[in-house]
Amino acid sequence: MSAAMSFAGPDYNVSMHNPWSRFPYLRTRFSRLAVVALLAALPAIAGAQPQRHYRVTIVAPKSEQSIFSNPGNAEVRVRITPRLARGDMAQLWLDGAPLPPARLTGKFSLSGLGPGHHSVQARVVDAQDNELARSGARIFYMRHASRLYPNRRGG
Repeated sequence: MSAAMSFAGPDYNVSMHNPWSRFPYLRTRFSRLAVVALLAALPAIAGAQPQRHYRVTIVAPKSEQSIFSNPGNAEVRVRITPRLARGDMAQLWLDGAPLPPARLTGKFSLSGLGPGHHSVQARVVDAQDNELARSGARIFYMRHASRLYPNRRGG
């Protein structure tokens, strides 16, 4: 048998060392380079953006933290690394329901929360509302002042 294996049949003549031999119209070097360049450019032509990987962390409130506030105000601070790309937004979920996404990240002010436990989760979404990353759920407790505990002050 020869050093360069080849297969011959009624429809093809393929050499194992030259994958371009199956495509006679791509035998010139220029044609092959054009095909390789076209294949490399396909994601850009189709408008696809590279996949972005974010890390989302809730900084405050701490896990199981009690927040004392009669009006039910709380501030949630989120850290997202790396910085958000154009079109990507941070979104906060409170008790399993999404709040409107915000382009600016860092602080979310919540108001009117009733007493009891609440769950927050931060997510990064793109312009089509596809989820790119999410934090773990964080539970905190909203407390209101009571006559039973006069030393507690609600904000």
